[in-house]
Amino acid sequence: MRIVLSCIAFICIFVGCETEETVILQEPREIESIIIGGSQSVTPILEILADNFEAENPNRKINFGPPGHTGSGIKGVEKAVFTLGALSRGLKPAEKQYGLKEFWFARDALVFATHTDVKLKGLSTDDIRAIYYGEITNWKKLGGPDQGIVVLDRYEGSSPKILLYKKALFEKKRDITDMAIVIDNPHDMDIALINTRYSIGYTSLASIINESYDLNVLGLDGIKPSPENVNEGSYKLARPQGFVVKGEPEGLAREFTDFIFSAKGSDILRKKGYIPFQ
Repeated sequence: MRIVLSCIAFICIFVGCETEETVILQEPREIESIIIGGSQSVTPILEILADNFEAENPNRKINFGPPGHTGSGIKGVEKAVFTLGALSRGLKPAEKQYGLKEFWFARDALVFATHTDVKLKGLSTDDIRAIYYGEITNWKKLGGPDQGIVVLDRYEGSSPKILLYKKALFEKKRDITDMAIVIDNPHDMDIALINTRYSIGYTSLASIINESYDLNVLGLDGIKPSPENVNEGSYKLARPQGFVVKGEPEGLAREFTDFIFSAKGSDILRKKGYIPFQ
């Protein structure tokens, strides 16, 4: 935590006058700050929440570390580099020994999406598997255009990939097609989908809504990935959004946590396509 003291002095000097110089001093203003790092999937909404929090609290500053992932956020908090570590998965057994407390504030749908050249409304779990295992390589077999499928994937150990294994959409014993293009981070996945014709990949529904990306979002097994369907549980691919703190949050960390879980924080989350935890 950093404390920055600033003192602004306004000096009015009347040159050529016989009056004494007038000096008006403003009281020193204390600016408190914290640093957040971790999951690139969660950081964007935390940045939006931080902007709204700072607008109401001009003497408070929420800083963000370089792009990372859940593991780096957890390690950063454990090593006191970060005050809050952004999470898109739960703590692993080895990480629970660090004395960290989890705060889950929202859920976000993980969706399969295609470039707008592909007009399909949805796919089944079996269709997705056939594409990613290299069994179907042309959109025509699924009712789409007579064009080869460009498969975009995330790296092993990424939170979306972990969710797909957890929900049994992918199977660890089977290999993804070696034609798949592995994308490192969420933003690059979105941009790749937008710019790569006949592509398919998986990404954040909230990111698509928030950034107004022009993508074809697919239903899964006949279920539309809407916030309402995520909330009621009919759409099965949903990721938690949260953060960890070492022990109990204090000072600015507590103020920001309270803001996130306030009615105003929940309203911001809904407007950005997230489903707040009650």
